[in-house]
Amino acid sequence: MPARWWSTHAPNDSPLLGPTLHAAMDRVGPLPDAVNVNLVDRGYDSNASRALLRELGFISEIALHSL
Repeated sequence: MPARWWSTHAPNDSPLLGPTLHAAMDRVGPLPDAVNVNLVDRGYDSNASRALLRELGFISEIALHSL
């Protein structure tokens, strides 16, 4: 199956970002003052994702293009 089909028809994982980050924080414990989150999927580039990352105090880099 062409990769393009997967990238245009794949489900959006963005709703899982919050629960995933919260679970990781619970498991890891206290984090350093500066946490950089690199999201390599353009699907995370939304106001909701950016607001969540800001709320958590994370520095974020979201891909301009999906891989």
